[in-house]
Amino acid sequence: MTSANPRAQWSLRNQLTSVLLLAALLPALVFGIALLWNQWQRDQDDLRLRLGSTRN
Repeated sequence: MTSANPRAQWSLRNQLTSVLLLAALLPALVFGIALLWNQWQRDQDDLRLRLGSTRN
């Protein structure tokens, strides 16, 4: 018995495509978030230093 819609069946090619896409996009997303976090921390530290130096 085969399904009337062959696209509805599980496909190894579709599964591998989704896994490879996830494997490529997930590290890029994590790296981008880490860069943004690092820049935000650096900006906050610079602001604290500037505010601290004006009070003295």
